[in-house]
Amino acid sequence: MRPVAAIVLGALAVSWMILTVLDLRENDGAGPIIAMFGIPALAAAVIIQIVMARLGERKRVPKAVFWWVLAVLPLGTLAGFVVAILRDPDYFIADEGPWMLIWVPIFIVVGLLLGALVWFFFVFPPPTPASALLLDAETPGFRRDPGVRARVRRGLARKAGSGAHRRTLLWSLLVGTLIR
Repeated sequence: MRPVAAIVLGALAVSWMILTVLDLRENDGAGPIIAMFGIPALAAAVIIQIVMARLGERKRVPKAVFWWVLAVLPLGTLAGFVVAILRDPDYFIADEGPWMLIWVPIFIVVGLLLGALVWFFFVFPPPTPASALLLDAETPGFRRDPGVRARVRRGLARKAGSGAHRRTLLWSLLVGTLIR
């Protein structure tokens, strides 16, 4: 699936930029932490949404998706850390010694696992109310009134006026565009 490859390659590009271009000591070391946890978690969350949408449409998920998420993303992030460690070994090794580097791959895997939580709490909920309203509009009781779908869409558009609902609507449109 091309969207999954694009998401993984984009995540790796951002991760490598953080680890190889930016100063690692700035902002109390937030860059490496974001590269270890945040970027793999966000990428995994969006990929989970794409996979769930495909499964919802009863389409087969290609095996390459799993290779992109479970092999390319963590190994690419780890390779970025190798470059960052070679670039600034004192930052990573310091007084504790090199045995502390064993935590880097473990934290990358934890970041991937956090992607499921990010998906459940942030990516999964936005499309849910919109799809639930549209499914309710298609039930036989609602079919008596020909303008129900139009009212539901107007209601969604009205709710899109507030900041949270606007992000919900935009996010569901974005994810819907990536899936197709």
